[in-house]
Amino acid sequence: MTHRGSKFVVFSQVIAGVLSLVALAITARYVGASTFGYCSIALLVLNIAITLMDFGSCSWASREYAAKRISLGTFKNIMWLKTKLNLSFLVFIPVFFLGPLRENRYAFLLLLYPALWNRSNYIQQFLLARSMVHEAVLLVLIDRSCWLLILPISAFNLDKTFAFTFPIVMGLTLQSILFNIILHLTKIEVGKTVYFKQMALFRSSRNFGAISTTGVISNFDGVVVAKILSVADSSSYLLAQRFRNPLTIVFSSILMRLRPIAASGNMTSIKNALAYDAKLMLLSVAITIGIAFSLLRYSENFLGQEFKNSSIVLFFGVLTSIPMGVLLLTSGLLSAMGAEKIVAKVNSYYSLLILLGVAIGTFVNGSLGAVLASLSIVSVHGLIFSIELRREINSLK
Repeated sequence: MTHRGSKFVVFSQVIAGVLSLVALAITARYVGASTFGYCSIALLVLNIAITLMDFGSCSWASREYAAKRISLGTFKNIMWLKTKLNLSFLVFIPVFFLGPLRENRYAFLLLLYPALWNRSNYIQQFLLARSMVHEAVLLVLIDRSCWLLILPISAFNLDKTFAFTFPIVMGLTLQSILFNIILHLTKIEVGKTVYFKQMALFRSSRNFGAISTTGVISNFDGVVVAKILSVADSSSYLLAQRFRNPLTIVFSSILMRLRPIAASGNMTSIKNALAYDAKLMLLSVAITIGIAFSLLRYSENFLGQEFKNSSIVLFFGVLTSIPMGVLLLTSGLLSAMGAEKIVAKVNSYYSLLILLGVAIGTFVNGSLGAVLASLSIVSVHGLIFSIELRREINSLK
């Protein structure tokens, strides 16, 4: 990808990040702490289930397709195989219309989330493998724009659970529809289709699955906080956690550009690429710090007292996205350079430590203790990966 293309990706991803942050803030204010916490916990649990059911198949299939070892037909078959598996969650729809769950019945829409989110991952990986970066970014922007449906939903005072779930599901659905249109218009050759069974695919993707599973377990920290406190009392921590991904988007975009360069194993190219994007990373850090201080000053006025200690928790939660971005970038580059065993090993320790540290922090000082523990652990592991990346680069010739 050219530097101009890289800037386009970063600029577009920043817009997507801003849309996400604005939509999340408005959603949190409208639905309140209890509904926001309830739906956020449901998403966290579903994300873990999605990761286990896919078990690295998306990463493996996209790598094999990019290397021209499998055809588009085979890639689509793998995607559809995992889509069908994730559609199995729909059998639980009747549960949301019975007994105590009836009050939050629109949460049944989240049962569509596993199939749609998993499919979205395949779509993005496929487009990047084809170097269709503009199309990939456009779909993300359209997806995030759908989150702003919270504006008319709140204006018409619709159901709060519906307000949380519908924009997310609508964005992913539209992304899937548009992807099919893009495939039809580009007329990419399908090629010979190899039909996989679940166990055969599991064996092929097991190494990628191990890395993705340890990664997603670390995102279970929000569930730990909610279990120790309550869904409502943990809502500020959960909101800070939801802010994390949009705020690491610059680092993710840079990784998107640098991954093929890192895979080349050329020390000079890697160093030059990192130096080129250094100013962009520093700008991202400066903006994140600015957002953190703005939330410290104004978040309680906007969200209200229902989100307990929201200003200080969001302040440290947003700051956590800085070392988290560094961690994502350095671990991604290490994997691209062939050091995935080191990444998997450190990730396994990180997943256990983040859950243990957040649990202890929550017992000591609630959501504030949890977010401080998370900031400390993420910072340490970001530093570990940075040192390891420097060592790996220096070992290249």
